[in-house]
Amino acid sequence: MKAQSKRLGVVLKVYIQKEKKMADLMNDLTIQKQQEEEKLTQLYDYQKQYDNNFQEQAKKGVTGAQFHSQQHFMDQLSDVIKGQHKALTDQNQYLESVKEKYMQMLFKRQCFEKLIVKMEAKEQYQLDKAEQKIMDELTMQMLRAKQR
Repeated sequence: MKAQSKRLGVVLKVYIQKEKKMADLMNDLTIQKQQEEEKLTQLYDYQKQYDNNFQEQAKKGVTGAQFHSQQHFMDQLSDVIKGQHKALTDQNQYLESVKEKYMQMLFKRQCFEKLIVKMEAKEQYQLDKAEQKIMDELTMQMLRAKQR
């Protein structure tokens, strides 16, 4: 019966390996998320700086073509920022789904560990019981041998 808990121990090792891979993925995704957030911050900073520079230049006077060019560039920059927001949102959703799967894996592993502990206890009980039976039989044989 001891072999059953050992076989489950092998399965547990596989669970732990998968759990580690999932934890590594979560770590990588968290780093990527931070990088995406930094990109977004940089884009906002750039947009603000560009707009401030244009405002200063506008005080000195700009042509209609320069104004149109600036507006066109700001529109394109806004589109890039929207795209970065979407990328960050997608990254967050993916990270959350991975976290949820990780938590499920963690729960399953913990349940599996409890099952193994129970099986080992049961196996040990049966082993102790069999050992006690052998000891009782040996004692009975020794008593019979003395009585002869």
